[in-house]
Order: sequence, then C-alpha cells, then structure tokens
Amino acid sequence: MESPVEEPRDERAVKAPFDDTPHDPAALQGCSRPVLIGCGVSVLVGALLLLLLIVNAKNLFLWAFNTNAQQILEKLPPDVTAEDEARLRRALDAASAAVVEGRIDMDGLQDLQSALALASRPSFTRDDVLEAIESLERVAGAPARDPAAPERAPPIGDVAS
Repeated sequence: MESPVEEPRDERAVKAPFDDTPHDPAALQGCSRPVLIGCGVSVLVGALLLLLLIVNAKNLFLWAFNTNAQQILEKLPPDVTAEDEARLRRALDAASAAVVEGRIDMDGLQDLQSALALASRPSFTRDDVLEAIESLERVAGAPARDPAAPERAPPIGDVAS
C-alpha cells in the first residue's frame, strides 16, 4: 500500500477553535459588505446627531441652566434673606436673558459656570450665594434691578443745567 502523499501545509494557516480544517488568514481580505454598511450607517447617524446637537445647543444649555437654577433655589441655606433670594432670582433671569441674546463671552461663561456650580454642592453658605449673585450679575452686564423698585434720579452732580 502506498501512503497518501501529504500536501505541503501553509505555515500561516491556523486551525480554527471549533473547526478541524485550517484557515488561511491571507484569504480573508478587507471588511465584509454588511460590516461596511453598518459602519457607514453609524457614521451617518453620528453626523446627524452632532448636527442636531449644534442646532439645539442654546436650548440644551438653557435647559441645563434652568435645571441648575431650580436646584440652587431649592437648596438655599436658611440664613439667606428674602432680599437675597429675590436678588438671586433677578440675577438668574438676567443671566438667562444674556444667554438668549448671545451677550456672553468666555469670561462670562466662566462666571456662569462658577455660579451654577452651587447646584452640584451638597450644601453651601449665604456667602456662596452672594458670590454666585455677583457672578451672575457680571454675566448679565449689570446688577439685576428690582422691577418693583422706583427709578432713581441721577446723582446731583450729573444733572445737566
């Protein structure tokens, strides 16, 4: 009897874990069509989501701003006076208006972030609230005026005769 002639084996051929036949890694070239289609769809969906985020960035920012503002108002310390709370509410409204109108620069954005950081603290003091009010007023461009307060006349030295 003649022994069967063994064919020369490719040294790169690897036996698959659950298959008895060796597979040549060089035979597998590139990605399959379903993988390419899946990658293309993923990139397209990601680009659409990014575009949606860019278009709605201001609304998303205002939503986060209002959520943080509400959390701050709910956690006010007991030593905050009613006047401080009213001033804080006016400052928050003025800062929100500044965001809507696009009057915030990078420094203003940092002031806004530092003021809204109170929402992430487990507790804060009246001094922290006053500091946040000052930051919000800087963002708004001027101290938030009480709408119920009467208009003041200019100082005597500024009156033109």
